[in-house]
Amino acid sequence: MLGVAWPATGLLLLARPARWGCARPRVPFAAAPARCASHMLARTAADRRRAEGAQAVAVLLALRRAGGMGGSFAMLQLERRLANGAAALFRARYAPSGELRVLPPTVTRDVTFLAEHFGYHRVLVVETAAAEGGAEEVAPPRELHVDELRYELVAAKPRKGKGEPMAWHFVATSGGPLPPICLATELQRVANFAAVTPTSKLAARLELLCSRGSSTAAMRMDATMLAVRADLSPVNARGAAMADGCGFAPDWLVTRVAQQAGALQPELASALQVRVYSPKLGIFKGMLMRRPGLETVQLVHSMRKVPPCAAAAAAAAGGEPALREQAAPRGKAAVATDEGVLTQALRHDEALLLVKLVHPTRTNLLRASARLAPPPPAGAPPAQQPPPHAAGAHVVAGGGWLAAQAERVPAPPSEMVLRLWAALGLSQECIDAYAHSCRSAACISQLSHASLSGVADPFASLPAGSVFAPGIDGSRLFVTRFPCVKPSDGRIVPLVSSRPQSMLASQWAWLQTLPFGLLVFSVRGERPLPEICGDGDLDGDLYFACWDELAVLRHLSPRDPSPNPRRLPSRRRSSRADAAGDGSLDLRAVHAYLADRATLQAPLEVGRIFRLWEATVASKQLGMDDPDALLLADAYLGALNAGKHGDDTQLPLHLRKLLEQPVGARRRDGAQPRRALSGRPVSARGRAAAVLANVQPAYTHAERARPVDLPSSSSPTSAPSPTPLAPPLATSAGSDQTAQRTAT
Repeated sequence: MLGVAWPATGLLLLARPARWGCARPRVPFAAAPARCASHMLARTAADRRRAEGAQAVAVLLALRRAGGMGGSFAMLQLERRLANGAAALFRARYAPSGELRVLPPTVTRDVTFLAEHFGYHRVLVVETAAAEGGAEEVAPPRELHVDELRYELVAAKPRKGKGEPMAWHFVATSGGPLPPICLATELQRVANFAAVTPTSKLAARLELLCSRGSSTAAMRMDATMLAVRADLSPVNARGAAMADGCGFAPDWLVTRVAQQAGALQPELASALQVRVYSPKLGIFKGMLMRRPGLETVQLVHSMRKVPPCAAAAAAAAGGEPALREQAAPRGKAAVATDEGVLTQALRHDEALLLVKLVHPTRTNLLRASARLAPPPPAGAPPAQQPPPHAAGAHVVAGGGWLAAQAERVPAPPSEMVLRLWAALGLSQECIDAYAHSCRSAACISQLSHASLSGVADPFASLPAGSVFAPGIDGSRLFVTRFPCVKPSDGRIVPLVSSRPQSMLASQWAWLQTLPFGLLVFSVRGERPLPEICGDGDLDGDLYFACWDELAVLRHLSPRDPSPNPRRLPSRRRSSRADAAGDGSLDLRAVHAYLADRATLQAPLEVGRIFRLWEATVASKQLGMDDPDALLLADAYLGALNAGKHGDDTQLPLHLRKLLEQPVGARRRDGAQPRRALSGRPVSARGRAAAVLANVQPAYTHAERARPVDLPSSSSPTSAPSPTPLAPPLATSAGSDQTAQRTAT
């Protein structure tokens, strides 16, 4: 990976050829003595590294020429696979002395649909770091000319947090030995992108082509292995899917994919977070839940993000053939167009299954193993293992209690959840007690909360409004989804612990075999249950769940769910688009949208709105129920979904003025920083809410959420005492990753 920064603009460009970059030099094979084999391999590897280094240098020079940027190269980022000769060459010719810095290698095995469809030799990934020092964001040009190749921009993956780069994905369309292709035409052969509007949604749908998955979990299959069924996902009176974003897959397929993806325990894999690409069916995104008795993958309409290719759909319906096939090497499909030939493109009767994640997650699997094994006895040496697990139990091989201990340190819920609990009636004393019990737990298996993967009931037999969570005992469950910024985002739902009358005994027995880490939602009722639990869906969301009845649940008073869901337009599934028509795809408009200053500044805008929401909640007596806090919550959620759903960020004038003011001035009285709801000090990164500079803090929540002071070092056992709230913390734009991630 190569990176260059121009001090005049604050732009850092990282150029990385996809999957080891350029085409590797062709080395003729000749029979050689065994003693020369290692020398030949070393020489071949050196030639390949030199070629990759030369192309990486050419990419950087092309970016500099295209951008018209002056100044010297300030930093060069090299991967270990590049030869030392390439670094020395770049240092001598293009970089002033003392400004070259070699960083640790970042080798990846991720693959994308672009690379699988167009070929790895055609795909180029350019990563741009965020501008520093108030400099304006700069986007790469739509076209790049590297050596003899002409690259065109396809899509961009936005940054998700401070310090993370923005990845721009290019495809070589002409030049050198490559046959020329028309990029827009080839994309239309994959799916009907021209039917997706507006441009912001089109850019988000093109981003699906750049989704990364493990190279061992990308499977090509016949399109007949997939079926789109409307009866698997019931629809309510509003037209909303009750199992939005969740399909089903055969047992054998889930196990096989989990094995290829290197899952911790493939036999326990129960769901797959996938991207499915099929010219005949379209592009799908969501979850595939394991279901017994299936032979094919069952997709639902709510998973479809891009409609199918019009020509392929017509051919499937008995019309004219969509593609003209030519002779090709074995295992490859040659797709002829008016402009060129792609030797490994996805055929109209094929589909590509790209696995993003296998559920349950590694942490939940290790936690399930630890729940079955008691901790070692007091005073036992560290090397002593806990007793063997019971036969037939879900145990991680070589793991157990010690593995779970090393996986994650027990910690209380995030500040966002604690704020929600305080708004729902949980006193500060209860919050402190629960946080203390979490920090004093011996291992994560002793916690009474977890992040669970949301899936649909495969049998549609759970009672309306209920959930099933394997490995969790009790009758009720507190459920929410990140980000939970409104009091109505948290729900207490019934937990099914015995077989319902509407469920067969064999189906209930099968549900009992599922491992810990899943949250199975009922698909019955008048409104989708995930929607009223933090406006979630089942396309890969993680749900926070707590089952501590004595410490938490009995003290909570959940609000009635919002009558109008925040994402009602998206629930109507205009993106499912069985729309006909195969117009032209305007990639220039997509690049203009991605290069627009508002698009580049969107992550910073999200962070500013979130920090202002935190400050408002902390400074107003009503907390999350304050009218300004509710307006900011809607604006924050709208900013998060602006690219995908076209939501607008609208705020009253007085909040817009506050949003434009810097947040970071401290109180004049010099008070110490306030404490977080969990009893921990507020970090400088802005984890807890900052208070507006010109507002006297009065965060009481009816005297049930008062902040407390840390015990002094001289008297560690002294009781905590109340203290007034402190001024806002100095935070840089985009510093709070919680504002831009939906994670605990």
